[in-house]
Amino acid sequence: MRVQHGLLPTSLALTLVLLSGCPGDDGTPMETEGETESEGTTGDPTATSTPPPSTTDPDPSTSSGATTETVDDTTMGPEEESSSGEPPPTNVCVGFDQVGDIGTVFSRDGLPIDTTCDATPMPCGGDVLGMWAVEESCGYEAIPNPLEQDCPGSTFEVETLSHNGTMDFADDGTFVQTLDIQNQAVFTLDPMACFGVSCMDFNDLIQMDDPMASCMDDMGMCRCTFPPEMGGMAIMGNYEVMGDILTLEVGGEVEEFPFCITGDRLDTWNPLFNTTVTEELCNDEQDCVDALGDTHQAYVCVEPEAG
Repeated sequence: MRVQHGLLPTSLALTLVLLSGCPGDDGTPMETEGETESEGTTGDPTATSTPPPSTTDPDPSTSSGATTETVDDTTMGPEEESSSGEPPPTNVCVGFDQVGDIGTVFSRDGLPIDTTCDATPMPCGGDVLGMWAVEESCGYEAIPNPLEQDCPGSTFEVETLSHNGTMDFADDGTFVQTLDIQNQAVFTLDPMACFGVSCMDFNDLIQMDDPMASCMDDMGMCRCTFPPEMGGMAIMGNYEVMGDILTLEVGGEVEEFPFCITGDRLDTWNPLFNTTVTEELCNDEQDCVDALGDTHQAYVCVEPEAG
C-alpha cells in the first residue's frame, strides 16, 4: 500500500496503490482489490492520477452497458491463437467506478480569497486568463478504506501536507502548470488480529513495497504512514473554454473539467474513481466491455504485476 504523489507527463498525480498482497494467515500474500484513483491525464489543475481508460463509452462516468458473448480460450495452448486470429489474452481487466470528486481552489495571482473547499461540482464558467495559485483541495474522504474488508476496525485517511504551484493560462491558448500538492495516506489497524503479524513485522512487509512507508505502535494499534514522492515538474499544453468546461490538452491527450470563477477565485473539479482488479483476461479494453458489460463504469486492460 502506498500513496504515490507526483506529476504524470500530463497532470498532478495522487495514486493510491495497494500492495500486491497483505500477509495472510499462512504468511502468503493475498491479492487485494480496490485501488482508488482520480482522473487526470492532461494537466488538469486538480488531477491526481492515472486516468480511467477510454472505452466504447467516451464518458467514464456513465455505464457502457455493452455485453456480448465471450469466447472460451481455455483449450488453447500458450502459443495458439484464437479463432479470430488474435493471440490468447494475457492481460487483466481493471474496472473504474466513480466514488466522488476532488475539488481544488485557486486564487488569481495569489490574491486573498476564501479558501473553503467544496468537492461538489458547481460549475459556472468564467475567464481563466492569467496566473492562478493553488490554495486548497478537498474530497479525499470519498476514497474508501482499502483494508476495510480484510481488516475490520481499520481506519484510513488522506492528509494534505502542502499546496504549492500555479496554473498560468496565456491568451494564445497555451497553459503552463507547476503544481505540487503533497498528500499522504494514513492507516490504523491491528495487524495481529487481521493478518497474524506484529506491527513491527507489518512495517517490514510494507517497506518491501514502499521503503518510504512506516508503521509504529500507537496506543495498541498500528499506525502506518505512506508519504508522497516529493517534487513536481512543469507541464505545458493547450487549453480551451466552452461554457463551464475547461478543456486541457497535453501531447495529444485531452480531458474536460467543470470549473467556476467567482471574483479572484477559481474552483475546478475532477472525478475520483475506485479501481477494481478483476480476474478477467483481455487483449484490449473492448474485451473487458464484452466480458463484464456494465459491471464497472469504465475499463482498462493492463499487464498483471509479477508475483
